[in-house]
Amino acid sequence: MNIIIPMGGQGKRLRPHTLNKAKALIPICGKTVLQRIIEEISCHVFQKIHFVVFILADNIKEEKASLTKYAKNINAKPKFYTQKQPLGTAHAIFEARDLLEGPVIIAFSDTLFKTKLKIDDNVDGIIWTKEVHNPSSFGVVKCTDLGFVKSFIEKPTTNVSNQAMIGLYFFKEGRILRSALEKLFENNHKTQGEYQLTDVMSYMVESGAKITTQNVNAWMDCGNKESILSTHKEILDTEAITDGLIIQGVSTKENEKAAFETTTFSKKVSKKYKPDEKPHIYNSIIIPPVYLGKNTVINNSVIGPYVSVCDNTTIYDSRIQNSIIQENVVVKNGNLCDTILGSFVHFEKKPSSVNMGDYSNFSFK
Repeated sequence: MNIIIPMGGQGKRLRPHTLNKAKALIPICGKTVLQRIIEEISCHVFQKIHFVVFILADNIKEEKASLTKYAKNINAKPKFYTQKQPLGTAHAIFEARDLLEGPVIIAFSDTLFKTKLKIDDNVDGIIWTKEVHNPSSFGVVKCTDLGFVKSFIEKPTTNVSNQAMIGLYFFKEGRILRSALEKLFENNHKTQGEYQLTDVMSYMVESGAKITTQNVNAWMDCGNKESILSTHKEILDTEAITDGLIIQGVSTKENEKAAFETTTFSKKVSKKYKPDEKPHIYNSIIIPPVYLGKNTVINNSVIGPYVSVCDNTTIYDSRIQNSIIQENVVVKNGNLCDTILGSFVHFEKKPSSVNMGDYSNFSFK
């Protein structure tokens, strides 16, 4: 089996974070979106995964070391292709057509899911879906009475189906998918100016392919700032982190050692830290849930709830909640909420001096 992950989108809704990295490489609680997708698939697929195929935009090249690591973590080989122009999902997959043989999973890189994947070898394909209340905002599938997909509708204006496609697909035989892709390009079949995977699957269905659907338990979007922060909050609420620390207690001790030791976390998590990599917490309050990466420093601050502080980041004299602070960041005198700070950011706000008399009313926004 091969896993194919198109990453060639420009990520316009997540700028400026996607100017020099793919949106799937933004960390959520210490792991990138892409790492989480690959691990989730590998946990439920019992077939040997030979290749993890990354289809990158032309301007994203420096992240290959991280992507290689993600593939090797599941004992697979990485393979890289470049989508030089963002001409749609089918165009991206076509770049990797030489690996469309045998069973294939295609996973879009801006969505997380929680479910038990059940690969059914008796069908030609599986589309994972989620029942939604507002299907007009999604691409949906319509099925026959026997449960086979018969049509695809993008953002329907009438209530034809509430089964939204989440961006995860299985194809029993990659060569059938490749043939449908070749037909799409022979016909120069575009939808809204792009080559779409849904049109490829329509060709397959018309040719007699039996494609079914499976519902996922949870579907978490990561396409823009608001959805990433919402997904980040859900993960902190529900998931046990294994590569960092979720604070479950509140620390108010002035002594750093005492502060850290009064913070409760699982033994499994604590083993992830080497003695010189533990977070340093000085005279601060941690309001759970919070993720702290390696070598983080929290000094005279209030952190949480729903905050991730990634590796080698230092925070002084600040109040932060519902935010993602990436690695190698310095924050001084910050009052941050609903915020994402990229790597190597230096954020500093100068303290204000105010002289106000009786009955004054001052509001700072």
